[in-house]
Amino acid sequence: MQEKQVPVIRFKVDGYPPKKDSGLSMWGTEKAAKRLVPLRRKALEVRPDGWLDTWAGAYLSVDITLYITQTELKANKEGDIDNLIGGVLDGLQSAKHPRTKIHEIFSKPENKDIHPSNVILIHNDNTVLSVAGRRKLVENNQQVYYEVVVEPITDP
Repeated sequence: MQEKQVPVIRFKVDGYPPKKDSGLSMWGTEKAAKRLVPLRRKALEVRPDGWLDTWAGAYLSVDITLYITQTELKANKEGDIDNLIGGVLDGLQSAKHPRTKIHEIFSKPENKDIHPSNVILIHNDNTVLSVAGRRKLVENNQQVYYEVVVEPITDP
């Protein structure tokens, strides 16, 4: 009997992750939209065939690591790590609410496949049983980037 291969999705995104803000929907702001596009694009590029039908409904573990310079960290303009983690989790699912304001960047033809109406990796983040987030310091001459790892921890 052959064991089911459990896919682990790993990808890197240059720049900062989108920031979840309880006061504003990140889907409608220019700053967040410009961060959501590369997140959703990279995740879609590495998503295995059949993922949405098979694994996106399983219980998941998500690990997010932000690589940041000490200078950037001290400036602290980008918010707390929990807001950045929330932005990534929300960015990997769809913007479900029909009244959610969607930024015009998602109306461009090249962004049709990553439009907020589409699920990218997670049907609903209430299926995320484990989430880890951390910041790691890098040399001051390096660009900020982050890595995301999504792994099923139960069968679908």
